[in-house]
Amino acid sequence: MNSNTQLGPILLFGMPRSGTTWLGKIFDSHPDTLYRHEPDSFGRLNFMPIAPEPDEAPLYAKQLEDFVHTLPALRDTKIAASLPSFAKSYLSYPQHLWNEFAIRRAKLEAKFKGEARTHLWLPASTTRHARVLWKSIESVSRLGTITTALPKAVGVLIIRHPCGYVASVIRGKNQKQFTDGESVGEDLPLLALLTRTRIANEYGITLQKLRQAPPIERLAWQWALCNDKALVETTSENRILTIRYEDLCQNPEAVTRRMFDWTGLEFSAQTQAFIKASTRTHQSRYYSVFKNPEIAAHSWHSSLSQEIQRAVHRVVAKTRAGSLFVDDRKKDFIKISNT
Repeated sequence: MNSNTQLGPILLFGMPRSGTTWLGKIFDSHPDTLYRHEPDSFGRLNFMPIAPEPDEAPLYAKQLEDFVHTLPALRDTKIAASLPSFAKSYLSYPQHLWNEFAIRRAKLEAKFKGEARTHLWLPASTTRHARVLWKSIESVSRLGTITTALPKAVGVLIIRHPCGYVASVIRGKNQKQFTDGESVGEDLPLLALLTRTRIANEYGITLQKLRQAPPIERLAWQWALCNDKALVETTSENRILTIRYEDLCQNPEAVTRRMFDWTGLEFSAQTQAFIKASTRTHQSRYYSVFKNPEIAAHSWHSSLSQEIQRAVHRVVAKTRAGSLFVDDRKKDFIKISNT
């Protein structure tokens, strides 16, 4: 067990389309956790840049602490009402049933009325007994700064094979799953911010070079710069466990036990049951957490053309995150960020 786990928040960070929702639900299945799904979206962390440097952490420490303290009270449907829901040690059975009903009702109403507050039952004593889970796809490039600013926080950084990431983004764009309406690799505002970081300077990447690059290469650089920044900046803190999505798919129970041990949680029967249920069937819905692991992890081999695969590998070959996937024959890879 990591020694830095005394009831601090658990950070579950990763790039979009990297298995973060499944990861979040694995942790949510633990009876002693309180899950908050992407609470840093909707501009709630606008007080800090999207790609700050860790030495700027003192500037944001107080606001980040206040933000974490607000998480249990959040009731937004997208943040506090994700399914499936799980029984909790701090809720009685009637309270759990109430929350299950409230979540399903909120989900149904959201289809017709838009997002609103969910009327969840949460005892005042929850914050003394539950580990707060902060799942994020937006703040990967902030992870080093957030970890520095929150000394009791521990967490997991999940990284998916760059081709798996690219294939999933392309699929989502083709299915119009995203609201930005942009083509693949066209998030130039984010890329502009990433090119100002030390990591980008190290690789000699500028916004002008990215503007001239093909869209797939821009998307690959977005993957590399965000993940490399998180890897480099969490090394000295020794509180972030880095895992590959493919290894979680390959051996979900073993990797989960390792993640729970790292974050100070005991492996639970409820978690074991969820892992079995979520990997037994394969739902085609884009955001489903019920996926056949082998299909989810490796379908990009057939869905991406050889040309796109080569383009992605050219970009990431010499990056730190890319080096995690040099040898895909490593089946039991778990990398702690300080090694």
